[in-house]
Amino acid sequence: MTHHAVPAERLTIYCSESDRHDGHNLMEWLLRQAYDQGLGGATTHKALAGFGHHRRMHHQHVLVMAEELPIVIEIIDIPEQIDTFLDAVSDAIESHTYIRESVRWHQPKKNVQ
Repeated sequence: MTHHAVPAERLTIYCSESDRHDGHNLMEWLLRQAYDQGLGGATTHKALAGFGHHRRMHHQHVLVMAEELPIVIEIIDIPEQIDTFLDAVSDAIESHTYIRESVRWHQPKKNVQ
């Protein structure tokens, strides 16, 4: 299988497990929005520890499962799709940090038989 590379962007959104939007878990809501909008791909990562702009240290203890652990959501697509996504979710992430990076998106070419 060969790959086809296109210019794209990686959008990385930082939040925590307990963050909510309209009564829904923010991470799950953002993933659903990305899926429904047909974005190329999204992955979430749960951190073992971290801190953010509030300068509070969050970490997972063996006996206590904290609900404030950091969550990282990564979404990859072309810049126009990322723009549309950000327009749709801007209210939900206005108090969260996010990063947009230019990347080369290597997609497998579909085999035609």
